[in-house]
Amino acid sequence: MSVRWEPVAGLLAEVRAANAARVPSAAESPPGGAATPMVAARPLRITAVVLLVLNTLILAGVGGYGLLAPVVAALVSFPLWLCARRPMAAWWLTLAWLVALPPLTYLGTRMPVIPWMLDIAPVPVLVLYVAVLSAPSRAGVLAVCTGLLAGWAHAPYLAADAVLAVWSAGTWSAMLVMAALVGRTRRTRRDATLRVAAERQRVAEERGRRELLEERARIARELHDVVAHHMSVIAVQASSAPYRIEGGVSEPTAAEFAAIGAAARESLREMRQLLSVLRTAEGAAETAPQPGLADLGRLAESARRAGSPTRLTVDAPPERVSASVALSVYRIVQESLSNTVRHAPGASAEVSVDAHGDPPRLGVRVRNGPPPAAPAAAPDPAAVLDGRERGPGHGLLGMRERAAMLGGELAAGPTDDGGFLVTAIIPLVRDGDAGGSRVGGGAAAADGGAPDGSGAGTQAARWRGAGEGGGG
Repeated sequence: MSVRWEPVAGLLAEVRAANAARVPSAAESPPGGAATPMVAARPLRITAVVLLVLNTLILAGVGGYGLLAPVVAALVSFPLWLCARRPMAAWWLTLAWLVALPPLTYLGTRMPVIPWMLDIAPVPVLVLYVAVLSAPSRAGVLAVCTGLLAGWAHAPYLAADAVLAVWSAGTWSAMLVMAALVGRTRRTRRDATLRVAAERQRVAEERGRRELLEERARIARELHDVVAHHMSVIAVQASSAPYRIEGGVSEPTAAEFAAIGAAARESLREMRQLLSVLRTAEGAAETAPQPGLADLGRLAESARRAGSPTRLTVDAPPERVSASVALSVYRIVQESLSNTVRHAPGASAEVSVDAHGDPPRLGVRVRNGPPPAAPAAAPDPAAVLDGRERGPGHGLLGMRERAAMLGGELAAGPTDDGGFLVTAIIPLVRDGDAGGSRVGGGAAAADGGAPDGSGAGTQAARWRGAGEGGGG
């Protein structure tokens, strides 16, 4: 028995949901703004008022309703006023007067309220359209069926003319079915548009997560060279210490140095294994040293050859900048200049790198002006990439990750003159240490930033704002 009643229970559940439903918002409603309903309330209510006045005049003048004319006209027009807020409830009210008013008015007046009269028909047709547009599919079918039955039930009032009765009821049925089809078609297209938009959003989020992981793996591969250099120094120093110390060392001390060297060499082997996991299938092993601050001049010269006049200023003692910081600064500048060549060909660029503050921090600022009015053919952005680089990273995402990895902040955005400005602040003091860069603590800042960089770190944003006045 329960299986037999399940369809009925489902239909009743849909009807209850339809009774509480509102007019759905349009699929193209602006995100974060006020939702735009698919059917505007004002035209419906204006139409309801016009029909109220028109039916009052017709029923009082021609139908002989007298003082009852405005009451009957209000009963007919009120559902049209209500359907902008409660579409399905408005339909049930319409159905109620469709069933009750024709026989009552047929017995008491010379002009009964027949649903297919020209001054009456717009109300049930429009209300049904809005109801089907707003209700679940089965509830909409139920509304159409009840409307058709109510219309055909009034055909006997015209029994004296069978052709007119069938014609009138058939026309009524066609109008209701057409209104329902238009409403359901609009609702189906709207739902399909929302599904496509949701799928695109999901794909975009998945692509963003994949690009984030790819960029982190790319950064990890580059940092492998930096860490491997330090481990190699440890291994060499530990192995040669017993021979460099005057007077030699004791056997326990020599064994300790040997254990340190062995651990360093084992760490190097494990790092190579890790690097083989991180390396992409098409990626080849990189044998050249990773670039640093000393290579920024060559990077600026590459940008000049690509057609972007570039001015470089570096005021940071190399001994105060660790290899990992120098590599990240180089990549940030490289990506910024690549974007200049790609999106503003021919625009001038200014690059400044300086150490400042207490505790000391490294500031990076790359600003390009607007592109010239009639730029030449856009050069290849690969001209700004050195031969050891397989290609640019993921733009602002990669730059934010590099800054956040070192506990820094990055801000990026357009300038008032039509150019673009990238600023980064990277600490040069490790927590509890006087040398190296502070590692950690920046992931939250990176994850909290907006994809376009506009929500990046506060220090970088303040430094960006301070530099706006002198940019050109």
